[in-house]
Amino acid sequence: MLLIWVLSSMPQPFPLGEVPFKDKGIHFVEYGVLAALLAHAVRGSFREWRGHSVFLVASAASTFWGLLDEIHQAYVPGRVSDTGDLIADALGSVLGALIYLAFRMRYDRKVAATPP
Repeated sequence: MLLIWVLSSMPQPFPLGEVPFKDKGIHFVEYGVLAALLAHAVRGSFREWRGHSVFLVASAASTFWGLLDEIHQAYVPGRVSDTGDLIADALGSVLGALIYLAFRMRYDRKVAATPP
């Protein structure tokens, strides 16, 4: 989250000439990674929570951070606040949390099937 904030504070952190889907793709990937990391942290902190609760908290928190980031960017010289970026943040957050949970459920099943 700090890395996202720092990069958002720069007027233009790096050129986007060769990046696929340019700005929206970067938002999608960075918030997908953030949601996966948050899902891992939430699952580790609240082991009794079911997958859907972990998913909701991780994806909602990541999307909310995206909203705060867009508000922040409105006040950074050379940056623009964009609804399209927020949509990319939200979609990336949902997919990142889903991918984490899919891999985690597969891992948990594998561990449960392995004899001690």
